[in-house]
Amino acid sequence: MVHRSFCDALSKPKAIRRACNPQECSQPIWVSGEWEPCSQSCGRTGTQVRSVRCIQPLHNNTTRSVHTKHCNDARPEGRRPCNRELCPGRWQTGPWSQCSVTCGNGTQERPVLCRTAEGSFGICREERPQTARICRLGPCSGNISDPSQKSYVVQWLSRPDPDAPVQKTSSSNRPVYNSASALQCMPCALWSLPWAPFLSLYGKYP
Repeated sequence: MVHRSFCDALSKPKAIRRACNPQECSQPIWVSGEWEPCSQSCGRTGTQVRSVRCIQPLHNNTTRSVHTKHCNDARPEGRRPCNRELCPGRWQTGPWSQCSVTCGNGTQERPVLCRTAEGSFGICREERPQTARICRLGPCSGNISDPSQKSYVVQWLSRPDPDAPVQKTSSSNRPVYNSASALQCMPCALWSLPWAPFLSLYGKYP
């Protein structure tokens, strides 16, 4: 074969054009591959992917890939989440808080979380550790001037005669009720709780 300049241009044959592949073109379709293994065994970021192609079948039982715009149907999913459950973890406990009271019986609390080795939230199969407990401090002194002590002033109303007016005893004889002491009710008397002003009581005892 030599360059065309060496051939006589007048004797050059005319270009011949003829039809080929007269069969009607088939509609391209979506073809999906198999899902790949999940990227994570647990946690919140696991995903699976697969190949999704637009394929046109040919008359000779072969196929060819074409642009996705030629596939009319909705494209199948090519990515999906997987293994999104929490990873196994271990219980982690924080320090106990101070007692809720300064005297008597109170409670203490602490944080208890299930964490994985990476520090994210996990799922723990073991029994959850205790999150609250009772704390027992010394008896309350009954000093009502101390606001941190949860005491209550109890007014003793003396009424020996039901028909006589109610008389209030002196403040020095008023008992104090708190978590360290228990009041013993006296005969023919009424209690008034808590921090209530003096109340006038009328009527007779049954």
